[in-house]
Amino acid sequence: MKKVFTAPEVITCDLVGVFLKGSGIEFFIKNAQGSGLAGEGLPILGSPNLVWAWPEIWVNDDQLDDAIVVVENFNSDK
Repeated sequence: MKKVFTAPEVITCDLVGVFLKGSGIEFFIKNAQGSGLAGEGLPILGSPNLVWAWPEIWVNDDQLDDAIVVVENFNSDK
């Protein structure tokens, strides 16, 4: 599995997950509760303080290229 996306909040990962699922890409969100479990509260958008606890989206190696395209499209639409 490879990491294709990370964000300071799980909501953004959930949104990217909707696009991945719509493209037939299986994924796993790691650290979905990470910032809360760290006891530090939610990280401030753009703050590097809790980067290690940010939610991450991981995909299977064989779907990596397709997932990268979905993530790039998501990032370009911001």
